[in-house]
Parts: sequence; C-alpha cells; structure tokens
Amino acid sequence: MSDNPLSQVYTAMWTLLTNNATWAAAVPTGNRLKYIDGEGNPLKDASQYADFPSTVIEPVAGYSTANFDSTHCEIKKRFKIKVATGNLQTEGMLQLEWLVFVAMSNWQSTMQALSWKSKTGYVKDFGIYEHEETLSEREITQAETGWSTIWTGEVWLIIPTADVVVGPG
Repeated sequence: MSDNPLSQVYTAMWTLLTNNATWAAAVPTGNRLKYIDGEGNPLKDASQYADFPSTVIEPVAGYSTANFDSTHCEIKKRFKIKVATGNLQTEGMLQLEWLVFVAMSNWQSTMQALSWKSKTGYVKDFGIYEHEETLSEREITQAETGWSTIWTGEVWLIIPTADVVVGPG
C-alpha cells in the first residue's frame, strides 16, 4: 500500500465498493475505472454496451491546515464517485445508488484501520454529503445515453505535525 495517506484513502474507497458483493457482481472488473499511477488514462475512448455499468472515483478538491492545533495538521479531501448505467432504466440506477450508499456507509472499519508511519486512526470522518443524477455525464458514458449518479464525499484526516514537518537538515 502507498506511503501516502491520500492514496490510501482512495484505495480504501475502492475496497469499500468491491467488498460489497452485490456491487462487485454488478460492476465488472474492467468497468472499474481507476486513476492509479502507471495505468494511464482509465477512461475509455468509446463505449459499448459491455462497458456498463461503470464506476470512477475522482479526487476533486480539498483544503489543508498546517497548524490545525499545536500538534496536528488537517486535510479535508473531496472525492466524486461517478457511476454510469449506460441505459435509461431508473431501477438500475437506483440499485447502484443504494449499493454505493451502503458500501460507503461502512467506512469506519476500513478507513480507520489505515496505517501511516506506524499509526492508525488518522481518518477521523468520511461521508457522502451530496449526490445527483444526470443523463448527460459524457465523461464516462462517452456517446451512450443513460443514467449516471455522481456522489460527492469528503474525508477528514488529522495527522501529527511531527510526522509531516521535516526539521532542519
């Protein structure tokens, strides 16, 4: 696993999804579009029926505070989980939405077990605070028309300043 807390959280989000057997059965491995170093652009140039449903997790924004308190740094990082159905049937989209919700609701056991510099518990909170549905998410659907659901969430990390700040040389 990466020695980077943000990469660990990104990987943990995928773990949450794939640990949900129903989600894993619904979204084929080749349709899990991951932004991981060395794998190039995960998005497909064109799409076919077999490319759906598909899922991508994008790191999108955040902020950090170097001096959250006298001994800790803070990072709040936002992610978008985008799921494309490739069809106009609402039941398929609603099922995938439910599966994302259930998977991400089980964040504590996975994310609070992450370890960085031999310490666990740096993930203090994770939550989905917004989701929307659309028929026009062309980034992952390409030319196909179909429902997509986009979930925006945020993870809150508190890390000891001594583990981040490197002292004089």
